[in-house]
Amino acid sequence: MFNEFDFFPYFNSAEILANKFLKLYFDGKKPSFPIDPFRMLSDSGVPFSFRDLKKLEGVYMPPESDDDIAVVGINRNRPILRQRFTAAYELCHHIKDKKRQNICPVDGVKVQWKSSLKSLQLF
Repeated sequence: MFNEFDFFPYFNSAEILANKFLKLYFDGKKPSFPIDPFRMLSDSGVPFSFRDLKKLEGVYMPPESDDDIAVVGINRNRPILRQRFTAAYELCHHIKDKKRQNICPVDGVKVQWKSSLKSLQLF
């Protein structure tokens, strides 16, 4: 659908990026509300799982190769509204970071994806 679309020209503005994604996602039609960020993750080919992530709200793990897939973890201990926000946030990571191999800094230190997040056992 839109996984091959180059969103890079829209990275400078979160609002413009979101509008472009929504326009593609809803195929130019008016969005139906409420928007379901969990369905958007699934429709984007990103499996997600609810786990006890302790202090983390969510995690995004990009694919390590062309044969790999991205994976999202969402903290099951948070209220549903926070989980919806987190799903949308991690979807944005997928749009922007699927070709990167470093996660957001944790305590100011960038770490590798799989080695540091293996213990979460998302799937």
